[in-house]
Amino acid sequence: MRCFMAKYVFFFLFMIVNTHANLINIAVNSLQPQNIKSEEAEVVTDRLAHELIRTKTFRIIERNKLELAMQEHTIQSSGLCGEDCQLELGKVMGVQYFVLGSVGKIGIFNTINIRIMEVQSGEIIHTVNVEHHGPIGELLFKTQEVASDINNFIQEKHNLNIKEPELVSNTKETPDTDPKPETDIDLKKIAIIGLSVVLGIFTLLLIAS
Repeated sequence: MRCFMAKYVFFFLFMIVNTHANLINIAVNSLQPQNIKSEEAEVVTDRLAHELIRTKTFRIIERNKLELAMQEHTIQSSGLCGEDCQLELGKVMGVQYFVLGSVGKIGIFNTINIRIMEVQSGEIIHTVNVEHHGPIGELLFKTQEVASDINNFIQEKHNLNIKEPELVSNTKETPDTDPKPETDIDLKKIAIIGLSVVLGIFTLLLIAS
């Protein structure tokens, strides 16, 4: 009886955790600056990662973890970690897609050029290009358009239900204004983690007794 109850609790725990396990693992590499400051390119990269999270389709693999793994590999192999190396590390870390590209300025236009690389095949499977005429800071608004394009493509590729993020009014507002935190989502995650821990302890107690 206790064994049956333990199995039931484990199954219930698995179902709870699995509801958040269907996200697509994606890594956003630093966008290369072209005729702009590297700090500006990093800001655009961070905003793009944020917009991808807002789609609720992707799990972002932190760049610092990937870069640390690349550095460790470079030290151990005493060489450079090129594209093949990144792909292998991506596979090890469970990355399904890499977001590569650049952000820059040419004449009076600011541009974001994105390439989506599939880790399994190493092929570029999608590209996104957007342009903006205006201050470089306003290019941040275009990251939502880029994220939406990527989201639609990946959703279609995986036969998922497309869920668009709410559009933000493209008014003249301060570009670096921090977006409102999604408190309800954070509370749900905390509740799920807490319930999972309680169920895990309960299961261990059942087995031990």
